[in-house]
Amino acid sequence: MLSSTVSSHLVAQIARQEGFKFKETLTGFKNIGNEALNLEKEGYKVLFAYEEALGYMFETGIFDKDGLASIVVWAELATELAQRGSSVAEYLENIYKTYGYFATNNGYFVCKDPSAVKAKFDSLRFGEPSEGKPDHFSRSMMLDQLRYPSALAGYPITRIRDLTIAYDDSYPPQCLPDLPSSSDEMITFYFGGEAGEVIATLRTSGTESWKLKYYVEGRAEDQLTAQKKVDQIVSALGEEWGFSNL
Repeated sequence: MLSSTVSSHLVAQIARQEGFKFKETLTGFKNIGNEALNLEKEGYKVLFAYEEALGYMFETGIFDKDGLASIVVWAELATELAQRGSSVAEYLENIYKTYGYFATNNGYFVCKDPSAVKAKFDSLRFGEPSEGKPDHFSRSMMLDQLRYPSALAGYPITRIRDLTIAYDDSYPPQCLPDLPSSSDEMITFYFGGEAGEVIATLRTSGTESWKLKYYVEGRAEDQLTAQKKVDQIVSALGEEWGFSNL
């Protein structure tokens, strides 16, 4: 199964617990479809893939989002559950009980000055102020210059993946990520401690320069706790890191 990096990590959690292969891709169904084709060539059977912006792919031989197949699969599931005396809502609740409750908060900040966005991302990478940083680094120089924040909203950051500069601190010593680089600004922060499992991705849009998008998801033992953590992170992105004042 596959999903894009800004989609819910519920599928990844199911894969970890059940032992099947899961792949994460860059955003967009062209990336999902291409990776699905690669997996099929390697001998895997791709059963399902999805993108958070309402696109689903099934094992129909169509390597793209397929609304008609989605309707059919949904109808089959609802019918089978009804025959058992159950419902889709009960089925989803059982999934949460087994794999954890997931909550999301996706949206965007409006950038009054789009030219300030790159400076803001660079300040996250290299610290304040980011002015005066050279435009070109050797990789070793860049790694030495990085000064990412260590916490947000009091929650420690346990991992950072920055696809704009091809960096992921979970793969030392070169810290090269397992995803391709992004042409847009795109940084993902992973939080631990009392935040439990929270992942926040910040990215710009190549077609809407006035938008700075965020995708925040948390996992907890109950829905309210997961949603509370997620909303705290979103609030801190705007107030503590200043994304609401660009």
